[in-house]
Amino acid sequence: MVNSKSIWTAIALLALFLVGVGAFIAKLAADYSKLSEDVSKSYKEIGEIREMMGDVSSAVDELNTIVKNELGRVVEKLDELTAAYSEHSQAISGIRTELINLTSELRTRVEELRREVESLKQESAKNEDLELLAGKLKEVEDRVKRIEEKLSKAASLEELKAVRRSLDEVKRSLVEVEKLLEFPATIVDAARSLVVIPSRPSRIVSLAPSATEILFAINASTQLVGVDTFSNYPPDVEEMKINGSLIDIGSGWYPNVEKIIGLNPDLVVGVESIVSHRTVKEILSRYGIPMLLLPDRTLEDVYKSIIIVGRATGHLKEALNVVNNLRSEITLLRSLVSNVSTRPRTALIVWLSPLWVTGNETWMHDLLVLAQGQNVFSNISGWSMVGPEALLEAQPEVVIFTAGDTGITNCSTVISTFRDVLGEAVNKIPAVANNRVYCVYEEYNDILVRPSPRVAKALKLLIALIHPEVLGLKPDEIPNDVKPETFELPKYEDLGVEQSIRLRHLAVITVKVHH
Repeated sequence: MVNSKSIWTAIALLALFLVGVGAFIAKLAADYSKLSEDVSKSYKEIGEIREMMGDVSSAVDELNTIVKNELGRVVEKLDELTAAYSEHSQAISGIRTELINLTSELRTRVEELRREVESLKQESAKNEDLELLAGKLKEVEDRVKRIEEKLSKAASLEELKAVRRSLDEVKRSLVEVEKLLEFPATIVDAARSLVVIPSRPSRIVSLAPSATEILFAINASTQLVGVDTFSNYPPDVEEMKINGSLIDIGSGWYPNVEKIIGLNPDLVVGVESIVSHRTVKEILSRYGIPMLLLPDRTLEDVYKSIIIVGRATGHLKEALNVVNNLRSEITLLRSLVSNVSTRPRTALIVWLSPLWVTGNETWMHDLLVLAQGQNVFSNISGWSMVGPEALLEAQPEVVIFTAGDTGITNCSTVISTFRDVLGEAVNKIPAVANNRVYCVYEEYNDILVRPSPRVAKALKLLIALIHPEVLGLKPDEIPNDVKPETFELPKYEDLGVEQSIRLRHLAVITVKVHH
């Protein structure tokens, strides 16, 4: 029989065993829980790693795409460069061939021009001949410039040095020919007299605003020492008079000869239509001072005058540029009125009392015709005096009066003057009845009454007064008193017209109107 002590001992041992097993199981459970957490965390980290690997893979793919694209661009650029090099090589070859042919041709052409210049100088060339010859020179120069432009990209290449030397040789020859056109210069002026200018003049005196403006337009202003009282354009003229760099030699109508001689001029420029200028020319000839009388009758004379002054001052190229620009702008303006249906009868008055009007054989008549107006006094030659009754008889639809320095400050005075003579019959003149009598003042007066490159602007003004519709205007939008502060001429861009002409604005002349 087992005693009770043994039983209790066994029970105690069993209990201890069970406690140990329980503790072990608890520990195992805790370890398992921790292991589960670690496993879960590991799975999460593995997921993150997989996600990162996916991002890396996408980045690698994107990088591969970029690299492929960039490599494609590089290859494409290399192909372009290769093609460009091939094209450039062909261009160089073409330039070389062209230069070889051109150099020979230009040498021959330059020699021909040299002979023409010598011949013309011996014959005292006409202005038309000089303009034609200068045009030929410009044509050759332009061809040389085109080749130079092609050479500029490859000018440093050794293989082109010989070609460039040939081109430089042609350019030197051209310069020599151009110098032959300079001095000594023998010019036939409007008085049909030979004027010899031994060297480039540096002390020029101008007797007319139109001549002054031409000199400024062709960049010969630094050679000027004296001008007449009425020269006022460009604005620099007045400033130079004030600071003493230009001396006022008196009225262009009656110049102060003593002042002129006192300036020790080597060239004096006047106009043929002013009688006193012919007298001054005769007096100055006794002192060995050359004087040019510029033609100032027609629009073509304006072009000739610019070329004569350019030739006489050593600025022939600049003069030709001014003339070319002027011709281009006038052509442009003519196109604006090319399709008008009517040519309004127009009277262009230059003096009111007594009444002087513009007839044919004047640049003002030429401009009037170009503006598609009909000159009611085209049967008269030059600027002539007529009676007021002639105006009534002519029945002009438009009357334009160059008020200038006449003392008339408003257009109503003009109507009153006509009414004093004609009475109420003045209302039978269409221009009066329809309120189309215009008085032109200040700058607008000057551009109308001076024969110079500002005649292009004068033409635009006449078009505005005669055919305002082509400039987008109505007759009642034009004030009777026309001056810059009351009426602004439309700009070319406002008319939808392409215009690349850059002119230096000059001036014009007339009977009883300041040059």
